[in-house]
Amino acid sequence: MLPRLQRLREISRNKSAELAWLYSQVRWLGQYNASLVVRMIEANTLVTDLGARQRALEEELAQAANERDAQSAAAEQKVQEVEAQAAELQRKEVELQCEKANAATLSVTLIERDAALLSRRRLLGARRLPSRRRRTPCPHSRSRRTPCWLGWRRSKETSKVSI
Repeated sequence: MLPRLQRLREISRNKSAELAWLYSQVRWLGQYNASLVVRMIEANTLVTDLGARQRALEEELAQAANERDAQSAAAEQKVQEVEAQAAELQRKEVELQCEKANAATLSVTLIERDAALLSRRRLLGARRLPSRRRRTPCPHSRSRRTPCWLGWRRSKETSKVSI
């Protein structure tokens, strides 16, 4: 019986040691579990912060895209305005070229007329061309409105002839 009792005591000691070891393992696992829970809470906090940061960045990106679209629309409008101004300038340049051509034609015409007048004066000699200014009406003419373009001398001659 004694050996059996010793055997039971030895088994009991072994089981106590094993139980102590298991308790230390449970304590260590409890601490490890607590540290994992803390890390999980920290990770969840980081995920939440990153989610908030992601939403802020998405909003910022959307705002930047809206600004880019507005700037693109403004740039497109400016391009259209510049194209319209370029077309207007081109139209005015064509008009100016036409006016220059007309001015050149008129200048040639004036030169030709001047040459014709000069040759006409040469043909007529030193005699002056009739003036275009109005002369005083002839007292012998029937109407006061119609001037006698032939002058006094001719009027006197016709009046002498009729007497």
